[in-house]
Order: sequence, then C-alpha cells, then structure tokens
Amino acid sequence: MYLHGAIEAMLQVESLRMAMASVPADKLTSKDVLEKGSKAIKNFSTEDITPPLTFGPNDPDGSDDVRIGQNQKGEVVFIGNYTAHHVYVK
Repeated sequence: MYLHGAIEAMLQVESLRMAMASVPADKLTSKDVLEKGSKAIKNFSTEDITPPLTFGPNDPDGSDDVRIGQNQKGEVVFIGNYTAHHVYVK
C-alpha cells in the first residue's frame, strides 16, 4: 500500500500545480483544485508504477490497472498488469 500513498501524493501535488496555473494560490478553492486540477489530469506519468493516468467528469477512477512485479533473484521482474478498475464499491 506504500505505492498507493506515493501515487496519491503525486496526484495531489499535480492537481494543485495545474489549478495554480490558472488561479492565484491565495484565491485557490477546493473546487478549483477539483475542476482545474484533478479532473483535468491527462496521461499523468507515475514512472511505470501504473499506466498513465487520465481523469475527467466521466472517468473519475484513474488507472484501470496496476503494474505487477516480482522479486526474482534480487531483480524486479515484470509479471503483467492487474485490473483495478472499479475495485471499490461505494
């Protein structure tokens, strides 16, 4: 779960960065961060932790799958991708 936390932090920083490109930091609201940041993220790279992430009004879930690796003789070997889309039910 450590990587999930790292990805979440990366996304939060990117959302803030994108929102502050159009709204001054002292006037920034949570709605600005959501609309001009989070929902506007397209092809965001997590450096191969997940496939590139894209969000939007009709796609709030982010990555559809996660990268699976296995330590084999001290080397991380790519195993494949695991479907993670709609894993959580509200």
